[in-house]
This record gives sequence, C-alpha cells and structure tokens, in this order.
Amino acid sequence: MDNGATVADHINAAIAKIGEKLTLRRFTIVSKTDNDAFGAYIHMGGRISVLTVFEGSTDAEAAKDVAMHIAALNPKYVSR
Repeated sequence: MDNGATVADHINAAIAKIGEKLTLRRFTIVSKTDNDAFGAYIHMGGRISVLTVFEGSTDAEAAKDVAMHIAALNPKYVSR
C-alpha cells in the first residue's frame, strides 16, 4: 500500500475511525498493459464500486463513464 502501510494497517485504521468491525474476505488483482485503461467509479461512500478495464484503448475517461453506467444499473453480479 502507500507509505509502507499494509492492508491490515488500513483496515485497523478504518476500524478505529468508524468503530465498526471490518474484514477483507475476497479480492482480485486486476492488471492492465500500457495499451489498456482502468476506469474506476465509487458511489455512496464506497457502497457501490465498479472497476472496468478497456482492453486496447487508453481512454480512461470513457472507461470511467462505463463504470458509472454499470453502477447505475446496480447489477447483482457480472461475468466476463
């Protein structure tokens, strides 16, 4: 993470700040090449989060717009 802090450090800091128990249950590492673009959108303080990867395009703004539309649809799950 940033400044040498671990994921556990960030979770513990969030627990101390909000006073609620938090756990990290699942995660996926997403990567891209220089010819791809990430588009991230977080809504409602993190309750809805979407990450898109545009393969073969470096238009990060368009990738973010697609992520925003996905969040608006409120899908239960997606598959490739």
